[in-house]
Amino acid sequence: MSGQRIFRDLITHGTYKGRPKCIHEGCNKPGHNVGNKRKDGTKMYRKTCAKHHFTQYGICGWAYKKYRKTYCENVDGRLGFVCTTTIIAEHAENMLDTDHINNNHDDNRKVNMQTLCACCHRIKTRTMGHLTSLSYIKKLMIRNAQNHG
Repeated sequence: MSGQRIFRDLITHGTYKGRPKCIHEGCNKPGHNVGNKRKDGTKMYRKTCAKHHFTQYGICGWAYKKYRKTYCENVDGRLGFVCTTTIIAEHAENMLDTDHINNNHDDNRKVNMQTLCACCHRIKTRTMGHLTSLSYIKKLMIRNAQNHG
C-alpha cells in the first residue's frame, strides 16, 4: 500500500518526501540515494533512479565484476598492510569487492581492477581515494608489497 502512495506522489507531484522522480521519460521510480547528507542532515538523491544511473555509466550488469577473484589481493601487502580476512567460499560474493585501482569507475579495463575484501576496499578508498593516476597508485602498491613480502 505504501509503495502505491510513493509512486502516486512521484507521478503527480514529481517528488516524494524529498526524493525526486527519475528524469527519464516514462520512468516513475524515485531518485537513487547518493549515500551522503547535506549540512542540514537531509539525504541527497540523484536525478535518476538506480537503474538509469548505472546504465549511464556503462556498468549495467556489473560487467567489471567478471575480473573478481576468489580472494583478497591485498594478501601481498599492496595497501601497506597484509590482509588477514578469512573469506568463506559460499559467501565470497558478498565479502569481496571489485575495486577500480585508479578510482575512475568509467575505466573498466582488467589492468585497473583488483579484488579486495570489504575491509581493505574501504581502507584503500580512504587512503588513496583522491589519487587518480593508475601508474602512480600501482607503483605505491608494488613498493608496499615489496616491504611486506
